[in-house]
Amino acid sequence: EEMLTQESVAMLLVEQIECADLIILNKTDLVDAKEIQLIKSYVNALNDEAQVMEASFGQVLPKALFEGNVIARTKTNHDRHKSTGHNHDLDRRTNSTNRATERFGIETYVFKARRPFQTDRLMELLDQWPVPSKDLLADQVEALQGTESGAHPFAPVLRSKGFTWCTSEPFNRVEWVHAGKHLGMSDEGRWWSTYSDAELREFLDAAEMEEVKKEFEGEFGDCRNELVFIGIDLNKDAIRSEMERCLVTDEELENFLVEIKKSEIGQGLGWGSAAA
Repeated sequence: EEMLTQESVAMLLVEQIECADLIILNKTDLVDAKEIQLIKSYVNALNDEAQVMEASFGQVLPKALFEGNVIARTKTNHDRHKSTGHNHDLDRRTNSTNRATERFGIETYVFKARRPFQTDRLMELLDQWPVPSKDLLADQVEALQGTESGAHPFAPVLRSKGFTWCTSEPFNRVEWVHAGKHLGMSDEGRWWSTYSDAELREFLDAAEMEEVKKEFEGEFGDCRNELVFIGIDLNKDAIRSEMERCLVTDEELENFLVEIKKSEIGQGLGWGSAAA
């Protein structure tokens, strides 16, 4: 039986918030109003569609759990999440702001790029990723609100998530999951565009095929980098600059395309044929 590590528990808790339809903040009697608003703003940045309720001693009216708007939202969210697995609606997060978010400076930034990361440079960036010195959210926010402008661009980032395309895994989508002190990457299988239409039809029906093709763009299909960063007073220009620095240059892209054509999968793709 697999043991749950501190890292896996942290990721699990954050992902539960992101997928929830109803979120109950318990033990609100133990914190002041300012901290409650801070927690709500962070929850809203993670999931702006869930209903958030306050409670003490776990006391919640049963009817509040079964109101029509919660059930309707559950069905809507189920429909939204029932996809082919590659559709991460990261743009939605850029609109998840409210007065509490503005008050505490919690905001989001989505980075997108249709060329791969050079793996060594990306790993160098991750090796230098600043680890929060505080464990509690309120303590992290208080520390970050006094951070000087010259601080590391990723120091204010509390949460980041998405998927990456790396030169070391040219045909596979790699999930990026980060919460607080924990950051991990894991292989999620091949990009849809690395399969032929005949192969796709073996495990996708017509409707799913149509949905998958909506993510295709340019010669690389759905292969891309797409990451959302959530944090305090983010320096979006600096984050974008750091991420762009990890992307392959034009020369590296040419070499990358030459190398992948040496593999069986790469030989079946039309990547780089326009430039040839």
